[in-house]
Amino acid sequence: MNTYQLSKEESDRLNILKYIAIIFVVYIHACAVDIHFADGPVTLFLPQWLLCFENLISQTIARCGVPLFFLTSSVLLFQKRRDYHATIKRKIKSLLIPYFIWNSLWICVFIVLQNLRFAAPYFSENHKPILAYSFSEWLALYGIGIDFPQPLDYPLWFMRDLLLVTLLYPVIEKVANKFPKCLLAVATIALAIPADFPLKQAFLWYCIGACIVKLQIHMTLLDHISMLKFSLLYALCSFIKMMVNTHTTDTLFIYIGIAFWLRVTKSIHSHEKAKHAFLRLSAWTFMIYATHEMTLYSLKKLCFRLLPTEPVWLFMEYLFLPVVMIIGCSVAGAIFQKMAPRLYSIATGAR
Repeated sequence: MNTYQLSKEESDRLNILKYIAIIFVVYIHACAVDIHFADGPVTLFLPQWLLCFENLISQTIARCGVPLFFLTSSVLLFQKRRDYHATIKRKIKSLLIPYFIWNSLWICVFIVLQNLRFAAPYFSENHKPILAYSFSEWLALYGIGIDFPQPLDYPLWFMRDLLLVTLLYPVIEKVANKFPKCLLAVATIALAIPADFPLKQAFLWYCIGACIVKLQIHMTLLDHISMLKFSLLYALCSFIKMMVNTHTTDTLFIYIGIAFWLRVTKSIHSHEKAKHAFLRLSAWTFMIYATHEMTLYSLKKLCFRLLPTEPVWLFMEYLFLPVVMIIGCSVAGAIFQKMAPRLYSIATGAR
């Protein structure tokens, strides 16, 4: 596979894109209709206007967040030829070790909180403490099992799938080298088909990324498109997707969303202050990813118990809790890095 040269601008724009993607991921997890407590789940009855708003943000616009991460990871992996064994060793450091560190941390947090009387109702969702789990249940906490269970720290499934699909790196590279257009077509169509199989997202987006590299497709291809026209098209497609909500329309809108936000990074990069702000903030993308979901869900539980459940309050919680989480995770990351730089490097995979 030929070397895929990324300019300094393209590298900056990928970092900006990853920060946009992590904001999307946080808002996906901010959308929750059922709140689970030790005494059972509680359903929030949201008015139609709030349901539509959350659907627009979390289930429509933000849905390209995870595909963006898979795609950028694939492009960065395949941009040049790599030794397979060296690649796997590097992925163990950047993916596997952080995966076990963060998931183990949250397991320990849950065990402690499940044994505190005031906190137990918030962290014993299935009436069974973690210390009473069987061996298979413990494996499931780490996302290990034949049915690919979600790890306790739910967003970490992305790292697990990323590592597993990297094992197929030589195979994907060879096929992409010989049949890039065919593989690109098959992968894009397969993503739009409702049929599911293990590692579907990771595998197919990796194939698409490999083909983008082989075919020398650069994000600058979109830069000539008028931002105004693209925004109008994006708004129209958002409306259509909300009206016709199927797996296929969801996938097609993700394709449009990826192209749109790639174009947005050009506009951001063109403004010096915005560019530098996004690049500084992007340093904490991994910390936000690793710590936001469990904390955000716990805060939503506290808000449900302590605050009114009128629609206006629920709207404010949905809108601002993710912002608070993003700021808090970033500050925690900065403190962590300053106080224990070596441990921070290990826990974040030297990011």
